[in-house]
Amino acid sequence: MNVWAQRLAAVTCVLLSVGLLIWSSPDARGYEFPRMVALTMVVLSVGLAVMAFKPGKLLMVADIESIPMRIIWPMLVILLGLAFLAPRLGFFSTSFLVFMATALVFSPERFTMRRLGIMVFVGLCFTFTLYLLFVLLLNVHLPRALLF
Repeated sequence: MNVWAQRLAAVTCVLLSVGLLIWSSPDARGYEFPRMVALTMVVLSVGLAVMAFKPGKLLMVADIESIPMRIIWPMLVILLGLAFLAPRLGFFSTSFLVFMATALVFSPERFTMRRLGIMVFVGLCFTFTLYLLFVLLLNVHLPRALLF
């Protein structure tokens, strides 16, 4: 990728993120989360543009390391499970199950009952934090269903 292609990509990212910020900012309550994500995208894309227009070497090197498929496919299966179960079980219970599945699949340590107890405790803390962040702080309406 040459310098001008990086600069064009950076300017495109800035324009798209500013457009997303404008589009995600209606005057109604409950849109705090999309606005925060769009604002974060604007800040990051402006940083990318500053780096792209800075004189010097290219931002990306030619020998980018690829991610092995054995790491990607389990996460894709877990995310498909999230998409399938969230409307049926509810966002928070599905988030707990996805956290547990991710921890079990990608944990380098051996499975023990003590480790399972720790994962359950951390998963419950994670789910409670999601509840505090999305429902109470950002006022986002999340799918509710059979379970919480």
